[in-house]
Amino acid sequence: MISRVVLADLPCTVGGYCVTNVDGEKICVLNSRHSRERNVKTFMHEIKHINDFGDINADLLEKLRHK
Repeated sequence: MISRVVLADLPCTVGGYCVTNVDGEKICVLNSRHSRERNVKTFMHEIKHINDFGDINADLLEKLRHK
């Protein structure tokens, strides 16, 4: 489960991502430059990846999850 959601100035082409900190807390980072509606969409997308944390390459993961 995602513990925290934060906004950050990300490149416009990046909607967001999830990370796990050293304490095992899962954090969703959303783009502060995007609209609220877009961030809600991105958040819903990231929730689908909640169990995908691990050593897999993010680009490969996106291809596998969104064939």
